[in-house]
Amino acid sequence: MSEGEFVDVRPIIPDKSGDQDIDESTDTYDAMEWLEHSVNLGFINYPYLNEYCVFLKSIRSEERFEKLMVRVKYEWENFEV
Repeated sequence: MSEGEFVDVRPIIPDKSGDQDIDESTDTYDAMEWLEHSVNLGFINYPYLNEYCVFLKSIRSEERFEKLMVRVKYEWENFEV
């Protein structure tokens, strides 16, 4: 998960050369890591994640998000108490 020093708005680094070159564009990776972690812990509210949560709007078009939603939808539709 994300570690290190918090910087409110990191300047864009157009030519990243390694893992230490992080900027606002790397937030998608961190968001997906946390979302996958939450799903693995059982948070499978498909309608909320796929449509209603405004905080996920910027990553909904990501291929990784779409693949995760396939899994979440399946688990949501097949949930048993």
